[in-house]
Amino acid sequence: MRGGGEFAESCGQRARMCLDNSTLFGFANNTTIPELPKDLKFNNNHLVVIIVYSILFVIAAIGNLTVFITLVRGRHRKSRISLMITHLSVADLCVTFIMIPLEIGWRITIQWLAGNIACKFLLFLRAFGLYLSSNVLVCVSVDRYFAILHPLRVNDARRRGKIMLLIAWIFSFICALPQGLFVWTGSKRTRLLYTCSQRIKKNLKLNTCI
Repeated sequence: MRGGGEFAESCGQRARMCLDNSTLFGFANNTTIPELPKDLKFNNNHLVVIIVYSILFVIAAIGNLTVFITLVRGRHRKSRISLMITHLSVADLCVTFIMIPLEIGWRITIQWLAGNIACKFLLFLRAFGLYLSSNVLVCVSVDRYFAILHPLRVNDARRRGKIMLLIAWIFSFICALPQGLFVWTGSKRTRLLYTCSQRIKKNLKLNTCI
C-alpha cells in the first residue's frame, strides 16, 4: 500500500507539472485565450502607417540610389566630402531597404513570423543603419569644422576623414550589437502572438510530460 501511495503521489505531482507547463504556453484545454487588444489587430492606424512608409520608401530609394550611383561613377572627381556622402548614402540605403520594408511587413502581419535568427539579424541591421547614418553625419560636421579652421591642411584632412569614417563604422557595429544578443522571439502567456523584442533572458526549467 505504501508503494501504491507513493506511485499515486508521483503521478499527481507529474500531472500538476504538465498542467503548469501547458498553462505557461497557453495550451491548456481549459485555458481561455483572451481577445487581443485593438493595437494588436490590423486596423486603420496600421494602414496609414503602411501607406506613409511606402511613400517614404519610394522617395528614399530613388534619392539615395541616384546619389550613390552618381558618386560611384565619378571616382576621378572624388573628394573628401564626396567620400563621406557616399558612406552616408550607403547608410541611408540600409535604412531604406531594411528598416522600412521590415516596418511595413511587421505592420501587415502584426506579429513576428520570420523566426528567432531573422529577429536578431534584421533588428541588428536596422539599428546599425540608423547608427551609421547619424555617425557619418557627425563625421561630415567635424570635417567641415576642420576645413574652415585649417583650410590648408589637405593631407591631414584626408587621413582624418578616413579615420573618422572607420570609427563611425566600428562604433555603429558596437552600438547595434546588443540587438543580436538581447533580442529574440517569444509569445505572451495565454496568447498565440509572437513578438520580436528586447527582453532579459531568464533560466526557466521546464519539465516535459510525455
